[in-house]
Amino acid sequence: MRAGEKALKAGNCEVAEQSFLAALELAEQSQCERTCFEATLSRLSELASTYFRQQRAFEKSATLCHVVIEAGRRRLDWHHPALVSTANTLAELYYDRHRADRELPTAAHLRSLSDLALGISENVEKSSAPALADSLYCLATIYYHQEEFAAAERLVARALALRLKSPPRNRSDLVHDYYLLVNCYCWQSKFEQAELSARDWLQLAEEELPPDDLYLSEILLAMAELYCAQGRFLDAEPFYRRALALHESRSCLICPAVSRIMRSYAHLLRLLKRSDEAAQMELRAHTIEEELT
Repeated sequence: MRAGEKALKAGNCEVAEQSFLAALELAEQSQCERTCFEATLSRLSELASTYFRQQRAFEKSATLCHVVIEAGRRRLDWHHPALVSTANTLAELYYDRHRADRELPTAAHLRSLSDLALGISENVEKSSAPALADSLYCLATIYYHQEEFAAAERLVARALALRLKSPPRNRSDLVHDYYLLVNCYCWQSKFEQAELSARDWLQLAEEELPPDDLYLSEILLAMAELYCAQGRFLDAEPFYRRALALHESRSCLICPAVSRIMRSYAHLLRLLKRSDEAAQMELRAHTIEEELT
C-alpha cells in the first residue's frame, strides 16, 4: 500500500495500480479492518480520477471505477466518500465519451451507475451535492439521447432537486436541468408537468437575469411550443410575441434564434387560419436566413 502511495505521488500510475489492486485483494481475502479497506478504495478512486482527468486514459479509469464500486457496495455504505467520488468520476467519463461520439457504456453499467447515484442522492452531504447533481445530469443526458426519456427524467429531476436545496445555487446548472427536464416531459406527453417546470424555469431566469437577456427568449419559445403541442394556440401566441419583442428591444433581429421563433410562430398562425400573417412571418424568417448565409 505504501509503495503504491509513493508511486502515485511520483506519477507512476501503473505501479500504483498494481500495488493498490494487490492491497484490495488481500483486504478482501483476509476481511481486514474496515479502515484498511476504506483507505485502499480511496486510493483506487483517486487513481481512477488521475487516469481520467490528467492522462485521459479512459479505459483504465473506467475499469478502476467499476472495481471500486463493486467492492465498495459489498462492504461500505453507499454514501461513503470513495463511492461518491468514484460515481462522479465515472459519470463524467461516460458523458465525455458520449459527447465525443465514442463507445457508450453497456446498458447494465449505465443502469448500475444510475441506481448508485440515485441511492447516494437520497442522503448526500451538502458539500457533495453539487458534484453529484452534475453526475446525475450527465447520466440523464446520455439516456435522453438514447431516447429513454423516463430514465432521463428521473435522473435530471433528482439533479434539479439537489441543486435547489443546496445553496449557493448555480443559475447556469439549474437552467440546463430545467431545459432537459421540460423536454423529457414533452417527449412523454406529460404536458402538465412540463408546463409547471417550464414556469419555474422562466421564473428562475427572470429573477436572475437582466430583463432584456436574450436567453429568456429561448424559454418563451419553449413555453409557446409547449402550448401548441397541447392545442392551446391562444395561450401560445403571447409567448411568441414576447420572445420577438425581446429581440427587438435589443435590436437583435438578424440571428438564427429570431428565424426559429418566426418559423414556429408562422406555424401557429396557420393553425389559427391566419394565412396572410403566417406568410408575412415566413417571409421575414426567410429574409433573415438569406442575410445570414
